[in-house]
Amino acid sequence: MHRTASSTETSSPTTSSWAAGGAAVKICNYGVAKSVAEKDPPQAFAGTMVYMAPEVLVKNADHDTLSDVWSLGCVMVEILTGKPPFAVAVKDEDDEAKQLFKIFDVLGVPCKRAWQALKPQVHDDKVQVWRARQLRDRHGSSRNRLRELVSEEILSGDGFHVLKGLLTCDPEKRLTAAAALQCPWFTDNVDDAVASERTTAVTMIAAVASKPWSLATSFVRRALGLLQ
Repeated sequence: MHRTASSTETSSPTTSSWAAGGAAVKICNYGVAKSVAEKDPPQAFAGTMVYMAPEVLVKNADHDTLSDVWSLGCVMVEILTGKPPFAVAVKDEDDEAKQLFKIFDVLGVPCKRAWQALKPQVHDDKVQVWRARQLRDRHGSSRNRLRELVSEEILSGDGFHVLKGLLTCDPEKRLTAAAALQCPWFTDNVDDAVASERTTAVTMIAAVASKPWSLATSFVRRALGLLQ
């Protein structure tokens, strides 16, 4: 999909579907997709806000296919834990600034360089005030709390390396789909992936029920393949 320079704005459980055990993955709902090759892309961004990348939330018209990689990271957490990592209160679901604050609360208060890398067109004043208050209240600390949401019992160190790479605020440092697929979490489990494709649907469902990381590995691998 990314070879055609298109972005879905947000990949989410409602824009993705997969067969039992993640054996097949499809990207759906292209009604919210856009061509990043357009000279003047549309300014109205569509999608589910809780899965939106920071650069989309700040209305950076130059955002590219890496926004889909971010959204996939959100779906990965939801598969593993049962809920998206940056969910906000229902009353704040349409508040872009509150969504940004939730992301930064989990991943750490961004430095000025990281914030400017998002090329914000909106919410700059709000974020600067919030950022200064958070750094003051945290005595200058900007700790990433993502591991607290996804424990080692759920996701291995290699898997977390992939997740953290997908959910990196700075798009310039975020893992690309191609780079993510070269990580040990995928390359060291190639034999297991092939074997899982040969098992029955019933066996897959039973395995997934007891090991959500199995579904996460299979689903994310295939989704990344589509996003290359």
